[in-house]
Amino acid sequence: MIQKYTLVLFMLLALQLSVSAEKILIFRQASANFEEVAKSVSGEIGEDFDVVDHVLTKESKYKEFADKVRKEKPSLLVLLDNQAVDFAKKFNQEKDEYAKNLRGVAAMGLNLRKELEENPNICGIEYEVPAYTMITQF
Repeated sequence: MIQKYTLVLFMLLALQLSVSAEKILIFRQASANFEEVAKSVSGEIGEDFDVVDHVLTKESKYKEFADKVRKEKPSLLVLLDNQAVDFAKKFNQEKDEYAKNLRGVAAMGLNLRKELEENPNICGIEYEVPAYTMITQF
């Protein structure tokens, strides 16, 4: 429950508010946990922001991600797994100003601190399951 509210707080801090309704684009996998977070985000801020939820599969390619971002033109990305984070990092490397400056909030990914070291546009909510931390720190 706390992680859900932390995600909403980070999103609000990362998003510059303006007069018009801002669009937030959620990229996630099709699992119950990811779906619950997406619904929570929508429920918490859906009246103030246009929230679009997009499900990626393991077979999804970067082109699908980039096409969806360019079509929706969000002000903020919510990235709910490592695949979405990887695609967003690649998108930030494209040449146009929109792509270079698009910000994101990452959560529910493994080793986010390392994944996001070189990217100033994506902030992360770091959470590792104890077993993963124990193995990687051993």
